[in-house]
Amino acid sequence: MNTAATVFIVLGCLGLAGGALCRLPVARRVAEWVIGSDWAVLAALLVALLASGFVGLPGEGNLAWGGELGGAAPEEKTPAALAAEAPLELGEDAPQIPAGRPEWIGKPPSVAGEVHTIPVASGPYASEGEARRALDKELVAAVGEYLVDEFGSPLASQYVRYDARTIKRRYVKADNVYHDVATYSVGPMHEYFALVEFDAAARREMALRWARAKGQSRLMQAGLGAAVVLLLLASVAGYFRFDHATRGYYSRRLQLLTAVAILAVV
Repeated sequence: MNTAATVFIVLGCLGLAGGALCRLPVARRVAEWVIGSDWAVLAALLVALLASGFVGLPGEGNLAWGGELGGAAPEEKTPAALAAEAPLELGEDAPQIPAGRPEWIGKPPSVAGEVHTIPVASGPYASEGEARRALDKELVAAVGEYLVDEFGSPLASQYVRYDARTIKRRYVKADNVYHDVATYSVGPMHEYFALVEFDAAARREMALRWARAKGQSRLMQAGLGAAVVLLLLASVAGYFRFDHATRGYYSRRLQLLTAVAILAVV
């Protein structure tokens, strides 16, 4: 039995049980007291706590910010990109790298110290335009991976986005962009390199944007939860009002309609 069928059966049983429970006088008095009391104030306080982050939502760490929510399908790579990622032969066919490349080319990313650095390479391409466009894609991907690692969530790169133009304008110095032509077994190939740098101010800005995105998500989830609770209370209140107005003549029908309404809301 799959998860959807299990959830449907459980909700159906809860709805039927709730309909039968509504017939008990004690249950009616309790529901009338809840609906007519100051629980609305407590619900509003709970919404405020959820939105502010002082109270976590159930499963928030695994679903809202630590899991995958229907992640985007993997991007299909072009033949040029696949050729660029293919391992190049060594030995006699090893590429001839021109002299003068900056020392940061080929080094791993560094997240230690005041400034975090991420060397990015386009890979070899037959034309300079292809290499430049490939570098833009690699910049966006590298910054996205950095955000995921920095904030510990796969959703960080979706809520804190930077396009290639913004990255090059704000986080790549003019003298940290390098282009040359290396000779491979297939012939001359253009390559672009860039060094992305995030200082403390840039990281604070990213953290602020990430916190703002989480706050908006919390508010939306809390608002949705409050709306569900209000609809459930309205369904129960409507049942009692109609049942009282008809003197219990349509109790069975009203119980069925209330159970269906509860299932629809849930």
